[in-house]
Amino acid sequence: MDDGQRLVHELRSRYKLPAYLHRKEFDYTQSVIGRGVDKYGQPRRMRHQQDDKIQEVAVLVGDYPSVDDPQAQRDLQKIKMAEPKTLALEDGGETSQTFSKLRQLQRRFWPADSEKRKQGPMRLALVTTNPLLPDEYFRPSGMDGFVEKLNRQMDYSLLECPGRFTVKVATFHGLVAVSNEGKQAAASRRRSRLEEAAEKANRLTIALRAKGYEAYQFHDRKSSIVTVGSFDRPGNPRPGGGMEHEPQVVDLIRRFGAKQKSAPAAGPQQPFQQTNLEPQSLKVGPRERIPFDVVPALIEVPRRALSADYANRRTTLR
Repeated sequence: MDDGQRLVHELRSRYKLPAYLHRKEFDYTQSVIGRGVDKYGQPRRMRHQQDDKIQEVAVLVGDYPSVDDPQAQRDLQKIKMAEPKTLALEDGGETSQTFSKLRQLQRRFWPADSEKRKQGPMRLALVTTNPLLPDEYFRPSGMDGFVEKLNRQMDYSLLECPGRFTVKVATFHGLVAVSNEGKQAAASRRRSRLEEAAEKANRLTIALRAKGYEAYQFHDRKSSIVTVGSFDRPGNPRPGGGMEHEPQVVDLIRRFGAKQKSAPAAGPQQPFQQTNLEPQSLKVGPRERIPFDVVPALIEVPRRALSADYANRRTTLR
């Protein structure tokens, strides 16, 4: 940790680079499901050979809009050639750098005129994505023509959302389990579930609009969702590293997220006090309330993708 903090400070003060510290913990103390079953027919539980917790620290540089940003490429070359004092290794000295001794040994075997010998200890630096951003930011899910046409016919369609991001507050699935019944009956049940999911999403969207929220609905082949809000970016980078959501996003997540409800006090038959989450809901009719998701999430607004048409075509031909 100390080495990482010193390196961040040196990169900022000496090299004038916007450096950040990112910490991540790996927990190997919990058992996992292994292969096969035990003598009682239960899934076999296994433990890691080294059952401890490991904390890794990474130093990240830059706030670039894309991986091929010209400034990112210039800074990358600068980092590879840099010789920060923090990473200077003394003979017999200790360091927390991963594979530092191996890199030092490799350097000794390189020819004197090798280009690699001119590079510094960060010569293996590479461009990566912000680990705190949601996956949807980097892997937007494109729509095919059918899904786009379906949503164009809806009032308050998510396709009309002007921003790039929105907060998903409710999800309605339309999948059903296929049993021994005929395929035609199973398909009919699936359509009815999808229709029910779409109707709930539509009623909830209209009810939210009536209360003044910027609500949208979106439907695909498996589910329907309701979102609230329109945002151009997921948040702002923190000075010490990481990403902080916009205040409006945080407010929506808290407003529609489930509330923690404490159980009754522990008694003789209840040695531990438990807590649970109670999803919030909205009244959409005289006798109907529709629940929100337990944890609302910031998602990217879906856009049309030609690749989705080709993928769906290949699946259909199978």
